[in-house]
Amino acid sequence: MSNGQAPLYPFGEPPALDEGHLITWIAQYESKADSQLAKTHDAKQREEQLRQKAEAALQEYLLQWSAWAEGERPRRKSISLYGDLFALRHQIEAEETAKPRVDSSIKAHCLTDGLSRKNQGFRCTY
Repeated sequence: MSNGQAPLYPFGEPPALDEGHLITWIAQYESKADSQLAKTHDAKQREEQLRQKAEAALQEYLLQWSAWAEGERPRRKSISLYGDLFALRHQIEAEETAKPRVDSSIKAHCLTDGLSRKNQGFRCTY
């Protein structure tokens, strides 16, 4: 990845080597003695060996990340769906609060009472 952080989003791109961090790691690794690399005097060859080690470690990690991502995708979809349903529920409740439902017994009373007062200018709304 270009930002050097492991992807936490299972729908995104899988992890990749970050060139900037790799160069830093190679420089730090060069300062330590590695028995196999110390025998190699060619700097380019040592760097290539370190890159191969990093790539091998990434490939090993990708197996674990892929398994995690495969299990995480449906979980994230469920969480998202639950969040959408929860938001919809609150939206419906807010609309009902703004415009409360009228009980059918109130409607009946309003209609019968409204009919008797029709000539008096009374109007029942619901």
